[in-house]
Amino acid sequence: MRYVFDASAIFAALKPDTIDKLCGNYTTELAKYEVDNIIWKEKSVHKRMNSAEQEVLLDLAASALRTMQILKIDGHETYVLKLASWLA
Repeated sequence: MRYVFDASAIFAALKPDTIDKLCGNYTTELAKYEVDNIIWKEKSVHKRMNSAEQEVLLDLAASALRTMQILKIDGHETYVLKLASWLA
């Protein structure tokens, strides 16, 4: 079974024992930028890492994202809105 990961799930999986769960699964184009934003916030706002750790995590995230299928939503906005409304 394949899964769709959002940015917070991708960030949480950026650990040696869980990163392989991302491979071959799905995410959206926007998640790439959202993961980078989470990493930026972890260093700049929450002060939970230094610059070197941030750089390593950014590289790890980029590598992980390259193993995933990136879904485009262009042209599907109406369907996404209807689905979100139905789930709410």
